[in-house]
Amino acid sequence: RDTEQSTAEKTEWLDTTFDHLMDGCVSLCLKSIEIYQTDCLVEEVLGMFNSCLISDSGALAVRGMLRLQSFVVEDLDKDVITDDFWATVCHMLRRCLSVRGLPGQLSGSTEEETDTSPGSRKDRESDTQAQQQEALAMMSEFVLEEELLADRRHIGSNAVMIIGSLLGNRSIVESMGLRWYVFLGTGLGRGIEDWEQAARIMIMYPSQSLTSDNGLDPP
Repeated sequence: RDTEQSTAEKTEWLDTTFDHLMDGCVSLCLKSIEIYQTDCLVEEVLGMFNSCLISDSGALAVRGMLRLQSFVVEDLDKDVITDDFWATVCHMLRRCLSVRGLPGQLSGSTEEETDTSPGSRKDRESDTQAQQQEALAMMSEFVLEEELLADRRHIGSNAVMIIGSLLGNRSIVESMGLRWYVFLGTGLGRGIEDWEQAARIMIMYPSQSLTSDNGLDPP
């Protein structure tokens, strides 16, 4: 049974077609640069990579990121890399760090209470209850989506690895310049914070607690 499963995994299109397809497109792009002295096909290749990166399939997004890293570091001559190229690549990688649908933290009202009348207090409690219900609904939706698309979590960790590798490469840093170095560096820090917050939400608000009859009481 294990042998059959392993064979089935090796016959999926990501293992049989993806590398050949991307290698062929990259080769055609490099040949075009060499013969016609134009980088017009670079944008088309980046468009293909972007389609991989925005996919809900974690496996496809990770393979796309790894091949993009190879395209930037190994395939392209640094002399043909432009500022527009770095703008596109850096925005693509930084987007991979984001956590889609990440809700804000559940918190109560912090407004100063100036009216202590019973009616006003009841209105505030009603508003707070409605805000908590809305926040819990957002948490529930986020947790459910993360459970259904669990392989997306691999995208963020691989994006951190790839960005860290690029920022640690002196020739790459010199090519991208200070602007995009800072852009990726700050995005890396914010992305890590977002994923840590997402992890806390998954721990504090598991799906079973959000669908229980406990109402607004947090775990």
